[in-house]
Amino acid sequence: MTDTPETDLDTSSRPTYLEDMQYRLTLEGLADADAGRVFDHHLVKAWTDSLSEATPLP
Repeated sequence: MTDTPETDLDTSSRPTYLEDMQYRLTLEGLADADAGRVFDHHLVKAWTDSLSEATPLP
């Protein structure tokens, strides 16, 4: 019985799909920050705090 090509591949050093996606999204986020596409921390904190209120911020 011969090995199939799939079993001959050493995939231990290749990134998984999720690792690749995380890397690409990190680069995208860094590019957004470099371009000034960011939100003020205090505004985000106020928004998250409002989520537990009867009328949360949009």
